[in-house]
Amino acid sequence: MHKVKLLPRLALDGIRKNGSSYIPYILITAFSVFVFFIFNAIFENPMMQNMPHAIYLLGLMLLGVILLGIILLPILVSTNQFLIKQRKNELGLYNILGLDVKDIGIMMFIETLILYVVTVGLGILMAQVFSRLIFLMLLNMAHLDVNCEFVATKQSYMVTLIYFGVVFGLNFIGSLWQVGRAKPIELMKSSKKGERQEKGLLLKTLLGLIILGCGYGSAITNEVNSKIFLNFFLAVFLVTLGTQLLFKAGTIIVLKKMKCIPKLYYQKHNFVTISGMLYRMKRNAQSLSNICIFSTMIMITLICTVSLFKDETNAIHFTYPMDVVYEFEADSFEQKEALNEQIAALAHTYQVEVKDQVALEMQMLAVLKEDKSFVENIDRDWFLDNSYRLWLITLEDYNRMTGSNIQLGEDEVLIFSPTKDFGDSTVYLNGEAYTVKEELMQFCLENKEPRNLTTSNYYMVLSNKEQIETWAEVMNATASGNRFYTVAFNLEGEQVQQDAFIKALDEWSMRQEGGTVAGYIGDWEKDTRSMYGGLLFLGIFFGLIFTVCLLLMMYYKQITEGYEDQKNFKILKQVGMSDEEVRGTIKKQILMVFFLPLVGAIIHTFVGMTMVDDLLTTIHVYNRGLILACSIGVMLFFTVLYCVSYLFTNKAYYKIVK
Repeated sequence: MHKVKLLPRLALDGIRKNGSSYIPYILITAFSVFVFFIFNAIFENPMMQNMPHAIYLLGLMLLGVILLGIILLPILVSTNQFLIKQRKNELGLYNILGLDVKDIGIMMFIETLILYVVTVGLGILMAQVFSRLIFLMLLNMAHLDVNCEFVATKQSYMVTLIYFGVVFGLNFIGSLWQVGRAKPIELMKSSKKGERQEKGLLLKTLLGLIILGCGYGSAITNEVNSKIFLNFFLAVFLVTLGTQLLFKAGTIIVLKKMKCIPKLYYQKHNFVTISGMLYRMKRNAQSLSNICIFSTMIMITLICTVSLFKDETNAIHFTYPMDVVYEFEADSFEQKEALNEQIAALAHTYQVEVKDQVALEMQMLAVLKEDKSFVENIDRDWFLDNSYRLWLITLEDYNRMTGSNIQLGEDEVLIFSPTKDFGDSTVYLNGEAYTVKEELMQFCLENKEPRNLTTSNYYMVLSNKEQIETWAEVMNATASGNRFYTVAFNLEGEQVQQDAFIKALDEWSMRQEGGTVAGYIGDWEKDTRSMYGGLLFLGIFFGLIFTVCLLLMMYYKQITEGYEDQKNFKILKQVGMSDEEVRGTIKKQILMVFFLPLVGAIIHTFVGMTMVDDLLTTIHVYNRGLILACSIGVMLFFTVLYCVSYLFTNKAYYKIVK
């Protein structure tokens, strides 16, 4: 038969005959294409540019596309390496029977092309079928208008085709490299080739422990500050590297130590189990460490997603302790009574109830905090870590606002910090000392949370207005725009009526001299739910992606174990072990090997909970009790999922070894 007809036929036969390995690869690659295309199609859709609050979704979808590209590449490349490893005997036989390296390369190129067309075509077809449903899911979670048509752009097709073209190109080059540099006899014996003795095991183990310890230390001692995300990625990198070293070296050292204990090692079941595990650890440490890391990623992703879903409302309301806040330039706004009348009239018109209304004047000073002193921020550099806005309030306004009757001397103040407590009995303003009579634990305009990174305010109550005017002059804050008349209140009523009330009051306020637009919890809620909805969407999809990747790794791990144990299974029977004893011994080995990554992942997740807690504070999720409950629930759920996945993939193993 002519090679022009023979090579495509061999390529198709190679895929068909190795269906147990290729079908899962085709399905996972098609799923990867499906998800990658969906993310690109949503991001590239021109309609997204015109949707309200969609800027958050665009940023999150771009982040999702980038992360997908990073995550999927090593998974698909490592899976292809497994496939080519399983076919080395077959390719070596082709070489002996007359096909040269060039012919084999052409055949492998045809296989790669077939797989590319099938997987990309299947993935895009799936995306066409389910894209509308997924897009509506995203819009619903982000609380955006769902009456939108989803249309995939040409660019989303091009990006998907190019990305997976690169992936399959790398796979082809890697396969060609493995086959092309080996002689036919080496290909035929590749499955029987022994491993080189690993060197420097103790050093690698110690290094792994040190690196893992540093990663744990970084996660536990991490502080909520501007470097929190940098510290998070550093901890992830260190834990990943330490895990890989410990699986590659540490487990082998432990097994070798067990082998050196005669009373333990020279028993029928222990002898086979320890020897089998030692063999497995040498060959499969990398895949087991990957399973451990992906298991950790799944649990961390689910914990963050579930915690955000359960605490979304509290997170939204944290920024607005009062539903509405209006700020007017105090020097030019003279319609205080008219404002109150307008609020009452509009509330009656739109049938809403105004509650808990407060009004006060505040002087803003741009300051730098140095220990327990506030000094003028001369350059108005708001990017400095110690840069704050210090808001000065008269005692009269504070007592009227809170209904209290506090008395202050001229050298006494009240102070409120929305974050960590000021924590001192004396405060200095440009060197002048004041006694802190009381540090307030609550204030109507801001919630208090020591881990809050988003505020840069301090509030200080002074005894009289003259003091405030003096400090405004000393700190060069007398210009217009530094003194505000603030009105805040809560609203009750139908949401549509509340929105109409705010719109009308905004229009009235903007017509007044010194008027500004309100800070309204309704607008903030729309923006925030859009962002949180995008985060939930990403969390669900990435949790699903990590889970599918984990199942894929477990499946190929079981197949690898099955092919390696085929002959071992027969040999053990030949030396006198019964079927039941052989099955029990192998099952014991596999259970110990496969559940070691689960134990490692649970430990990683448990240690990482401190950092997860800190990360969630950046989106105002502060409920530690809820996060802990979600963490325990996720760990239990994942353990069940892992066990079910093990039992499912284990069937493929026993089917091979029988």
